[in-house]
Amino acid sequence: MSSQRFRIALEGKSFQVLVDDSGSDLVQVTVDGEIFQVQIEPPEQAARPLAQPGLPIAQPAPLPAAAPLALGGGKVRAPMPGTIVQVKVKPGDQVEAGQELCVLEAMKMNNSIRATQPGQVAEVCVVIKQSVQHGDVLIVLSG
Repeated sequence: MSSQRFRIALEGKSFQVLVDDSGSDLVQVTVDGEIFQVQIEPPEQAARPLAQPGLPIAQPAPLPAAAPLALGGGKVRAPMPGTIVQVKVKPGDQVEAGQELCVLEAMKMNNSIRATQPGQVAEVCVVIKQSVQHGDVLIVLSG
């Protein structure tokens, strides 16, 4: 398995990203210690680097090694700003991938927040009627 480290900027924030490529279309990506399993879809057309002829293409700078969380652990974050209207788990609960953890109301629509992997609920960081912002930690899962 090969690994590549990157530092990316997204919405004005800087993140450390480690991509573990197993050679298949399922890749493990660690973003600031949070682990995601990512399905790689085939490109519709070959990607081309955006560079002017004769100029080198920038390469990602290597980052110092960071201690990743154990596989199965992670923080479930708010995908958008909104208000928590239901909390369906409590600390100690075992959850399966796809299980509903809480419900976030945003723009008058209820959005199910689901576990992306199995684990145990280590911490519930929100309560009903709490306002949250994009990226706020809602639930912490341990492996």
